[in-house]
Amino acid sequence: MTAFLVPALLCFFLLSGCNNESTPSPAAVPTKTGLKAEVGTPAIPLQAPPFLSTPIDTTIVETTNEALPVWRRFARNRPLLVIVSQGPALSPIPEEAIKAASKLLRDGDDDTLKARTGMNDPSPIFLPPMSVSAALDANWFSGVVWVFPSSAAPNQIDPNTFRRQITAAGFASSEEAEALTFDGEVFRGSIRGRSFVAAPLPALPQLEQPALLHIDVDYFKPLYKGEIKTPLHTLLYDLLNGIKDKGLKVAAGTVSLSNLGAELPLKTRFLGQEIADVMLDPGLLTENLPVAWQERANALYLENFMQKDKQKVIYENLEKQEPADASLKFALYHLARQSQNSGDAALNYLQQAARIDPIYALEYLALADLALQKKKPEKAVEMILLARAARPNDPFLLLQAARTMLNAGVPERAKALLPELATLHWSKSYYPELAQETAGLIELLKN
Repeated sequence: MTAFLVPALLCFFLLSGCNNESTPSPAAVPTKTGLKAEVGTPAIPLQAPPFLSTPIDTTIVETTNEALPVWRRFARNRPLLVIVSQGPALSPIPEEAIKAASKLLRDGDDDTLKARTGMNDPSPIFLPPMSVSAALDANWFSGVVWVFPSSAAPNQIDPNTFRRQITAAGFASSEEAEALTFDGEVFRGSIRGRSFVAAPLPALPQLEQPALLHIDVDYFKPLYKGEIKTPLHTLLYDLLNGIKDKGLKVAAGTVSLSNLGAELPLKTRFLGQEIADVMLDPGLLTENLPVAWQERANALYLENFMQKDKQKVIYENLEKQEPADASLKFALYHLARQSQNSGDAALNYLQQAARIDPIYALEYLALADLALQKKKPEKAVEMILLARAARPNDPFLLLQAARTMLNAGVPERAKALLPELATLHWSKSYYPELAQETAGLIELLKN
């Protein structure tokens, strides 16, 4: 999704080297909004049950920064943060933004905190991949445990490569990285004065201290090799059972869908909801998948054998049972796209999906690009306008709309966007190229 430009994150699969990817419990004593846990203030003890022994208060978020309001509620407890993700969201906050970030975390209400750190603000205070850095700076956690995806054998993990990567990414200073010990598959040390552990799930050590758990769906991206080799639901159950087997005590959980800005395909979006469903209802984690999940798994498996008719029957039956499930509408959209003379049906399903969950409107960007490739400029403009209708406050889509209209040869349509384009004040720290591009577009359209 080329309209969403985020600084590239290093992703650690830790085979022989690195593969880069182009990011209330009743027992809790929550902080009041705007109250920072000061350094030196004793942490208030937190009681938490073993993972999946009881339902866990779980919040679904789009990007990691949206978990910040949940984390802030536990700041006085200073639990561990266990983050299951490709990257630990420890990208450094620029020095010029540190004071504003501290004030935002201390004084901003929940909505402002999410908005000023998210993907709808052209000039955010900090970006989602900096969220854990911000929380550590605010002294919300006693430490971070990063569970990274890896299918490597222990002797394939190169600790020196890992140290170089986290230093290059800014996750740790060179001194912190060099001080990390490596035992088997586990890295231990400290970052920003807090304890830091990084390991693949099988090597995750037992953790006695209560924790908050953040699971990012991007964790599965390097592990997924298709429904025949690595079925998605098997990966999901392996992850949740693996955490459960470690006896982790979890006070609250957040699940990040990561389709916005992280380049995850929209067809994976249902996974986050299913993870949250298990955390809210541990009884779902049984030997057999729930019937609806098994049916979806069957449909995904059939995709390998071009069994579109059978897939369609499955998805249509599931849609009848769950008419408000946008992921099923999106699955039917994909099937319709692959069938001749089903273009209108496909768009109808996509519109339904985007109406329920506007993130699915990002698919219109791919359709707009395809229309331009096929020399159908009117269709390209139609697609980008549908995307904007679903996500009217998305600054990236606004800029993409102007680009598409110019590429489609209808500059007069792009000129109508001038008043909105003039309000885009892109951060020169985070989006310098977009700031320059927008200024150039405005000058071009004025002439």
